Amino acid sequence: MRALLFLVAIGLAQTTATAVAAAERSLAIKSGETLELGQIYFQSNCRSILKGPPTAEILDGPPELSVSVKEMQVNARLQKCPKPLPGGILSLTAKDITKVSVNKAIVRIKYSTQDGDRYRSEILNVTMVP
Repeated sequence: MRALLFLVAIGLAQTTATAVAAAERSLAIKSGETLELGQIYFQSNCRSILKGPPTAEILDGPPELSVSVKEMQVNARLQKCPKPLPGGILSLTAKDITKVSVNKAIVRIKYSTQDGDRYRSEILNVTMVP
């Protein structure tokens, strides 16, 4: 019985570690640049359940970085939705970088849905270059 519980615990730990690793992304950005990080939307059965546009904020990270969401219709290709859905493009902007550095930024996206607020976070490993 102990051996079975131990194996289950290891399996859960591996699943969690995989999910955490998948949430991290590495990128490089130069001072004055804006990078599009991807489309954001919230859907159910190819219908948007957003009450308003998604928003984003940096919870922890260097002050030279900022995030924004450009509201627009996006294609939910992963879910194979036939029509574009309300959502936006998540962007990262760097300003006033004076030296090369490697930093971590924690970005949180907020979705106001018909079922209440939903959140998703992403960890960015950012190499910043002047």
